[in-house]
Amino acid sequence: MGRLDGACRVRNHSLPRIMRRSGITVIELLVAIAVVAILVALLIPAVQQARETARRSQCQSNLHQLGVAVHNYHDQYGMFPPGNQFGSSLFVAILPQIDQDVLFRRAPGPDPMNPLLELVRTKIPLFLCPSDPATEAIGSCSYSGNYGSGYKLAVRDWNGMFGTIRWPIRSRDVTDGLSQTASIAECLIADKTRDRRRAIWATPKLDLDLNQFAQVCREQAALGGPANLLSRNSNWTAGQPGNTLYNHLLYPNDCSCKNSGSGSPIPDGAYSAGSMHPGGAHVLKGDGSVSFVSTHINLMVWRGMGSRRGGEIVQ
Repeated sequence: MGRLDGACRVRNHSLPRIMRRSGITVIELLVAIAVVAILVALLIPAVQQARETARRSQCQSNLHQLGVAVHNYHDQYGMFPPGNQFGSSLFVAILPQIDQDVLFRRAPGPDPMNPLLELVRTKIPLFLCPSDPATEAIGSCSYSGNYGSGYKLAVRDWNGMFGTIRWPIRSRDVTDGLSQTASIAECLIADKTRDRRRAIWATPKLDLDLNQFAQVCREQAALGGPANLLSRNSNWTAGQPGNTLYNHLLYPNDCSCKNSGSGSPIPDGAYSAGSMHPGGAHVLKGDGSVSFVSTHINLMVWRGMGSRRGGEIVQ
């Protein structure tokens, strides 16, 4: 019995020591937490990149479908849809080409007093890039048609792919070549922030040449001068520069400005392309192909892409 009792005492004394060895120390717990934190830190950027890749693919697909619709319109009417047709946009014109015939039939006729309110309230996913959180705003549009490379609203400066109902543009008018000319590009939507890419800044001077106006525009944006923070691409039915039309005066993701002293209901100005994709913006060309254009593109090349008949060679 004494031998048996001794063995039990040995086992009983050993039990707490075994239990202590099977526990997790504070240091081991901290190491485990650190490893998990490192793995999460490595995983989150990869997930975000995968999501952005999916969003970019969707944005490219949207532009491709818009390109098909624009060419179907040309096949039917012998001209590209007007960028401004009695105040309505090219996106209103192509509604039948994107299977929105019912909505198109609800559009009013050429009445400049009718603001197309019923259409504005309709959210069309094809007109929205998922990378821009501002697309939640009613009536917003992530894309704009190229109306030229100048900043004045004279006929000679509407040298892009989309004119007005008075100045229709046909494929034969694009003498630089459809593959060399921008058709539709991404543009950021206005919000209440003073993001220089989303606002439309007001310049105080008149009768400036192209480069002078570009310089004044950048100065106004840098100084945080007067700006419209709510109108940029806020109405997909309105055929106005800054809403559904843009130009190639400044770089992609550059600022936008209107010449506030012009006295015109549609002011002269610079209305830049832009996106939330890192490094640039997608551009649909006249031939239906989609390219990603860098923010650092040569400005003369970018302006050449904005002109349909300038004789530039775009690489």
